[in-house]
Amino acid sequence: MWGRASSTILIVSETAPNHELNTSFLRQPDIRILTCDQDDAVVETVVCERPTLVVEDLQERTLEGLELCRRLKSGAETHSTPLILVMNPQHRAEAERAGPDGLVLKPVVPEKFFTAVGRFVRLPRRRAARYKMNLRFTYPLDGRTYQVFSRDLSINGAFLKTDRPMEYGTHFDVSFSLPGTPRLICCGAVVKTVIENRGYHNNGIGVEFEGIRDEDLANLERYLRQRRRLSLFD
Repeated sequence: MWGRASSTILIVSETAPNHELNTSFLRQPDIRILTCDQDDAVVETVVCERPTLVVEDLQERTLEGLELCRRLKSGAETHSTPLILVMNPQHRAEAERAGPDGLVLKPVVPEKFFTAVGRFVRLPRRRAARYKMNLRFTYPLDGRTYQVFSRDLSINGAFLKTDRPMEYGTHFDVSFSLPGTPRLICCGAVVKTVIENRGYHNNGIGVEFEGIRDEDLANLERYLRQRRRLSLFD
């Protein structure tokens, strides 16, 4: 199943980490994601699986989490495995003394989290520039029709602001129109990023467009080129 994976990331968390760490972005074909609770045999997992990186999400049980970090960074068979601590800023001094290879402070800013992970694991880059854009998107789901607004847009996809995030990999249909153009762009979309529990204005999903018609793609490319030219003079 994991034959093509070139990197392994072990996520250690008291609860499912997707809410805080947005691990959906890390679920790439060449990255294997493992998860452990702090009570699990984390040390044994590191020894057996030899992950490329350990990400430890400290929540309520900060002291136990820091002790685990110290054990991993002092162990003869685990000290060389990079480890990132994700934690509340009030415990920063204690965390630094525990010897991690990186710190990410809460509330987690996705860009900072991915930059920290990217020091140790090769992550994919966005294929196209994104532009901040507040467009109305409409999509049907579970027998209902929803309208949401985008935070940004690229030739490949968009980030949609919603307090009803879907699961990573969900396929659905969307429609939207570009400013100044009456024609609706209708295409498929697949969820590639999920951000939730960060407040209404920050929750949402990053989607990649699928099956967009050639004419609509040409109009989208033309519109984004215009936006790019205008942004050079802002």
